[in-house]
Amino acid sequence: MPAIISQHVGHIRLYKQNDGCYSQSKKKVTPVLRGRNKRLNLLVVGVLCILACISLYTLTPDDQREKPLEILPGTISLQVKNVHFTEVGDSGIAWEISADTATLLKQEKSSLFENVRVKLTATDGSVYTLTARKGSLRTDTKDISMEGDVVIISDQGARFKTDRLDYSHAGKRVHTDGVVMIETPFVSARGSGMSLDLSERKVTLFSGVRAEIKAFSHGRGST
Repeated sequence: MPAIISQHVGHIRLYKQNDGCYSQSKKKVTPVLRGRNKRLNLLVVGVLCILACISLYTLTPDDQREKPLEILPGTISLQVKNVHFTEVGDSGIAWEISADTATLLKQEKSSLFENVRVKLTATDGSVYTLTARKGSLRTDTKDISMEGDVVIISDQGARFKTDRLDYSHAGKRVHTDGVVMIETPFVSARGSGMSLDLSERKVTLFSGVRAEIKAFSHGRGST
């Protein structure tokens, strides 16, 4: 029987025969094959991680995902939604402002509003509610401007409609140069230009006045 001497060369077992030649009987995984398996494993793990991230993003509700920040122009210092605030001025008139959106312009010292509602409460307790599609507030003077489907409703049932108006905080009055339609329990009126004095509850139409008396009352009416 020939003498067999086994040796290890790398990971290949060689068997030396009597004639001095080597023969290969069994193979183990070579370093090259191990390297290929390692790269394949890393590739599989990477693909699984990507699929897991995609599944997690898909299952996350839209309102919980991080939304990009809104970059505002340099002239805007603040922009908020569903705003509501109240202030009592030196004139004694308290006003409340509610709006879908408020934008503060720091350089112009003003605030812009979308779908705005203003509630004015005079010193005698009378209340006027003003609504419009757009509005603005001077933060230094507290004057208010409104435009777009402007409606004023008093606590006595009077209703005013116009396209645009201004509120003078120092003068305690609401005024406009546009066409105004007025509805009260007793009178329907229309005219161009109007002044509403909040302290005296007095309304003045300046020109083109047309009025219709609905009913007569011996008592003193209120606006």
